[in-house]
Amino acid sequence: MSGVSNIAEAGETIPIGRRGRPIVELCAIEQPRQPIDVAVLQAFIASLPDTPAGTVEAMRDEARF
Repeated sequence: MSGVSNIAEAGETIPIGRRGRPIVELCAIEQPRQPIDVAVLQAFIASLPDTPAGTVEAMRDEARF
């Protein structure tokens, strides 16, 4: 069922039938998007601590196997 729901979520409409006749259509529900408050986002980003130089590269290199 998760495969079918993934296809529907991607925008496809999937007919489900009984005895060769379509009974139900499975499709994604349109979710209205919430507007982003730019001032709140900027304040959040400003509150994040600075990362020392090389931190991202070190995490990336450690994750390789």
